[in-house]
Amino acid sequence: MFRPSRWGFNPDQTRTLVKGISVDFEGPQRIYDTEKAERLHGWEPGTREEVENYILRSPKYGRDIYLAAGQELTQEQQDIARVKPKDVRRFCKEIGFNADGEISQCSNQPAVGKDYCDQHDPERVQIRKGLTTTKDATA
Repeated sequence: MFRPSRWGFNPDQTRTLVKGISVDFEGPQRIYDTEKAERLHGWEPGTREEVENYILRSPKYGRDIYLAAGQELTQEQQDIARVKPKDVRRFCKEIGFNADGEISQCSNQPAVGKDYCDQHDPERVQIRKGLTTTKDATA
């Protein structure tokens, strides 16, 4: 619940119901689209930004509430957010030896949802074990 419904009192001693704003998450991924809610409920200008800022300040943001895939925060929203985005760079988990015989890790970014880059992903690259022979051209 962002803002509960309440009764507003008018100068002529009557009351009017002031509708609240609830945040209802949808589907198995629990998505809340503020732009869709704005169109659906006919929010006044600025209400969507108010709701988004409320969510970003919430203690649940970064723990139970996350941005949808592909969504990015503006600099202003990053300043408001309770949890700051981390600039974490992951590397492929492939470890091998370089030309000098030193151990080195692949510096490529891993594929989304994987631990290896496309070049080293064991599910994509079929590794063949066995002996290889070369024919001596002088024999």
